[in-house]
Amino acid sequence: MYHSGDLARFRDDGNIEFLGRKDYQIEIRAIRVELGEVEATIQQDPAIQESAVVVTGEGDNQQLVCFLTQKEGQEIKLARIKDEFLRKLPEYMLPSEFRLVDTMPLTSNGKIDRKTLTQIAEDKIKKKE
Repeated sequence: MYHSGDLARFRDDGNIEFLGRKDYQIEIRAIRVELGEVEATIQQDPAIQESAVVVTGEGDNQQLVCFLTQKEGQEIKLARIKDEFLRKLPEYMLPSEFRLVDTMPLTSNGKIDRKTLTQIAEDKIKKKE
């Protein structure tokens, strides 16, 4: 077996059960994307305090949604962020939506709660429909 980044376990019946990913690498429209790389690139903007990128939708309707918090006294300019992003990474890695939040939701461990962010993003998509 090779190291793939997938997390799995052998079941009692000998079958392998897929549990998810060990990292934040996802496949969107048949292209592998490392969400940490997207977040790190966006966070290079001096106005951004934190960023978190999540995936919403299924199949061909998947999209990246970026949540941002801004540094105190700074103003986030999305046009500047998008231009700078596209100079460093390919267009398919650019989130289709950016959302400014006051604070990032946190888990009990103090890490960004990506499940909550995904739910927020999907709820907004459902309201549009």
